[in-house]
Amino acid sequence: GGVLYLSSLTSAEGLKLPETVGGHLDLRSLTSAEGLALPETVGGNLVLDSLESAKGLESLDYTGVRGTVWLPETFSNKDKEEVKKIKVEQEKKGINVNFRY
Repeated sequence: GGVLYLSSLTSAEGLKLPETVGGHLDLRSLTSAEGLALPETVGGNLVLDSLESAKGLESLDYTGVRGTVWLPETFSNKDKEEVKKIKVEQEKKGINVNFRY
């Protein structure tokens, strides 16, 4: 395992991540989740705390995320409602994803 810090990356465009990240995946400067494809396994936390909105989060596959998905504290109530819907949809698929702000 290991930690993958891509903490200066602002866009997921053209980003190819490895199949497995044994530890945390730090994408703390990413402003949009659109176009992001998660690794099959993220052994730790997924840091997405610079996203400008929840747009794109609904299309991510959280199956392999073992830790917490960290989102911006600055998310609007509308974005937080969207995240709640995503959590419900994931649970229907048997995927327990933990979002925190």
